[in-house]
Amino acid sequence: MYAAFTTLSRIRQMRRCNSPPKNLFLQASPPAAALGLPIPMSSAQTTAILEPDIHRIGREILARARTARPAPFELGWWQDRGMAWANQHQHLREGLFRFISLLPKQRASADVARVLRENVTANGDDLPFPLALAVDFVDDHSLHARLVARAARFAAERMAHSFIVGSTPPEAVAAVTRMRRRNMCFTLDILGETVRTTEEAEHGELIHLEMISALAQAAKDWPQNDQTDVAPFGILPTVNVSVKLSALSPDFSHDIAELDLGEVYRRLAVICRAARKHGVAINIDLEHDSLRAATFDIFKRLLSEPDLRDWADAGIVIQAYLRESRRDLDDLLAFSRRRGVPLAIRLVKGAYWDYETNLAAKHGRPSPVWSQKWQSDANYEALSRVLIENCDQLRPAFGSHNVRSIAHAIAAADSRGLPPRTIELQALFGMGDPLKTALVKMQQRLRVYSPMGAWVPGVAYLVRRLLENTANESFLRQSFLENADEDQLLLRPEQSIAIRGAE
Repeated sequence: MYAAFTTLSRIRQMRRCNSPPKNLFLQASPPAAALGLPIPMSSAQTTAILEPDIHRIGREILARARTARPAPFELGWWQDRGMAWANQHQHLREGLFRFISLLPKQRASADVARVLRENVTANGDDLPFPLALAVDFVDDHSLHARLVARAARFAAERMAHSFIVGSTPPEAVAAVTRMRRRNMCFTLDILGETVRTTEEAEHGELIHLEMISALAQAAKDWPQNDQTDVAPFGILPTVNVSVKLSALSPDFSHDIAELDLGEVYRRLAVICRAARKHGVAINIDLEHDSLRAATFDIFKRLLSEPDLRDWADAGIVIQAYLRESRRDLDDLLAFSRRRGVPLAIRLVKGAYWDYETNLAAKHGRPSPVWSQKWQSDANYEALSRVLIENCDQLRPAFGSHNVRSIAHAIAAADSRGLPPRTIELQALFGMGDPLKTALVKMQQRLRVYSPMGAWVPGVAYLVRRLLENTANESFLRQSFLENADEDQLLLRPEQSIAIRGAE
């Protein structure tokens, strides 16, 4: 089976490499039929075939994960309790998130105390007794207020560090080295998106280059791990780095009307060439929808450069919550086939839903994202099947903490007869550790998305993670904290509306 799979892939690549077209990134995508792609199953056919396996795999994941739950003496147990409590007080949760987002700008303890008091008491909700006692002060300069401010800052920073692998290259190297000992691989994300000055952009480029070099040097001492480093199509780079393009130029920002792509292109080219030299994989993150087209354009132009055209260790993200995501995926598939070298595709749901929805409403235009969460989930499954059906050219990686989404990807790969670890699963550092443990024990290749950076640039990332952790479909909330019925967790997205509701 696998021999036929790889032989077919090589034949297709040879045919396409014999007469490569010019300006690949400018050409229109041919229809799927012209590419000779397999005709995908209809949704009804897929449901009938995959559902039993989805439920079987999902139940195994849940059973294994529940045995890996943190104990009450561990920090993770208390974080889970805090997430559950936050979900029961929506207005208070939003106030706490606002406080965290404003915290880095507050220098004096009195200012911290004022911002905390104003945000947690703004809606007049009945506060839990410990919190009510903490903010029961009138004078923001009082000893009581100063003590509470210090405790609040410490708690917020401690929570941020639970989502970030380190603030320096040595800390990050140590963290990912520990990860590998637990049979998990990683992709390192350097925090600091949306830079405002050229100096910040220069620093962004330098820190990426520094991390590539430091990780490549450390990797020389890492023993090969077949579970993390070997796929049916070959040996994988042990070092993987994710890049946000808005960190490389002040002219590449979601709030700038006319984007200048020159600087970000030059910096990314330097990073990619350094990565190839060191045997490091690079994955390009997608950010706001306003940057989507430019990001894909830069990615395809760069991989059409003569010295990068045959580079196989490059990938990009597809966000399933975007209505245009299927068109983007088809375009990348066509580009990969014209180029003749596979691309890595990380499929995620997307983390800017509130921003995109509010911005579209403000300007009176249709939202680029699906309006309800179940629609994103359904689209995620449809895109998963496209990736799996075309895994000779698109190397699939599925980033999700939704058990249904994960089980669907595994079941779809199994139904195609793909060898083990043809697909990759990905999860966020500091979130859903029992889920990660379960997938590793099931011999899946699990890559941990691992942010690295200082407290200040990490706040925006922290708030997005907290929002995801307390969302209606959070793995932590439903499977552990509320002991949701397994049948509900594994419902098809279109069946879940009445139970889970729209987000």
